[in-house]
Amino acid sequence: MTRSTYTSELAAAICARAAKGQNLRAISEQPGMPNRVTLHRWLNRHAEFRRRYDEACARRAFVLIRPKTDPAAPRRRSPIYTPELGQLICDHLLDGLSLNQVSHLPGMPHLSNINMWLNRHEDFRRSYVWACHFRNEAIADRILAIADSCTSEPDDVAPYEQLARIQLQIAVLKQRYAVLTPKKDWLA
Repeated sequence: MTRSTYTSELAAAICARAAKGQNLRAISEQPGMPNRVTLHRWLNRHAEFRRRYDEACARRAFVLIRPKTDPAAPRRRSPIYTPELGQLICDHLLDGLSLNQVSHLPGMPHLSNINMWLNRHEDFRRSYVWACHFRNEAIADRILAIADSCTSEPDDVAPYEQLARIQLQIAVLKQRYAVLTPKKDWLA
């Protein structure tokens, strides 16, 4: 295996391929190109190459490799718990969302932060337990309403088709109920 030597011509060819949408793995797999480890090393050692590569990637709307973090740059902090944010999370739970779905909403904290807050804040934990309880009660009420609708007069659908549809609806809701029930007993 031959060792690749950094040249400005090779760097320009790499940046041109990056601007066309190729990532470092795809570039390094092409004949005549250095391997991926070498490309990473060059990006870290040659500031001008890093700048040109980042510009090439930015032209296609994203940067594939992030530069090493600057120690002087401010660190991104986790969101701080507030009772208002905790109430907003519980409101989303009452709307029927899971905790994972809530954490993916815009402006909501990551799931790990929410779990940390559940361990640290008693008032949030209590609100969470009640929100989950009422959400699951609503699901149980929907199951009962669907089961009760089975006794009403069938429309244009044959009874066995209506029964199969109702059984499917109930099975889906029971599965959702099981999934949304908190796995940890927060009241213990």
